[in-house]
Amino acid sequence: MKTQLVTRVVGTSLDRVDAAAKVTGTARYASEYPVENITYLYPVLSTIAKGRVTSIDAETAKQIPGVLSVLWHQNTPRIEPLANGDLEVLQHDQVHYRGQIVAAVVADSLETARHAAEQVVVFYEEQPHTVELRVIAIHSIRPPRTL
Repeated sequence: MKTQLVTRVVGTSLDRVDAAAKVTGTARYASEYPVENITYLYPVLSTIAKGRVTSIDAETAKQIPGVLSVLWHQNTPRIEPLANGDLEVLQHDQVHYRGQIVAAVVADSLETARHAAEQVVVFYEEQPHTVELRVIAIHSIRPPRTL
């Protein structure tokens, strides 16, 4: 069975089910639905380019009212199997780049989590990193398809 391709021209009106609610201000957005017992996580990012996390000092952060937990590779549940390096958050002590998540604070408000994350001190065993500047060919940009 073939389906007919419907072409649209810029400026053609479209029927939108939510248009009236949005224009009149009565539309409800995801952030407007009440959620009970919500928690917030704020990451602690590495300040070195390569190395390993040897320990953290989170005592000051844990004393802040509203802080529920401070997570790092020593107290985070293991995720098995790890098929993708991007998903290895808080799974090991290795630091591969500056700005990598090395710890995280869970709290009852975003502001509290952010403030507590600033109080976490991370200790590293820094290792030499290499930087290679090279030209990257962009092959993923394709010209638009013609119909």
